[in-house]
Amino acid sequence: MEIYEDIEKKIRKAMREQGTYSKAMEISISLAAGSYMAYLKARDEVSKLDKVCMTRISRENNEYKVVNPEFSVMQDAAEQTRKALRELRLTRATIEADDENDEVDELIKKVENAGKE
Repeated sequence: MEIYEDIEKKIRKAMREQGTYSKAMEISISLAAGSYMAYLKARDEVSKLDKVCMTRISRENNEYKVVNPEFSVMQDAAEQTRKALRELRLTRATIEADDENDEVDELIKKVENAGKE
């Protein structure tokens, strides 16, 4: 599993590559790294589970199925991580928008060059 400091470094690196890093974002970077660590730990616990549901017994002594709470923990951590990364502008859309091989850019270039060839 990744360590907290490595996650922070990766987040800073991604932000620098996008040109969005500033020292003022350190608290948000720390929160995003912590959320991601929590997600990784929850994911590891979920991967050890054999079943999605577990059986509980009511006060009336009746059995009923519920989703294993570990899944809820993982889902909550994933959502917190997504929000923290979005606050830092580290979403799939922002990362792919900076990609040199952006499909939209390629399409625009083809349209612009259509009559020139």
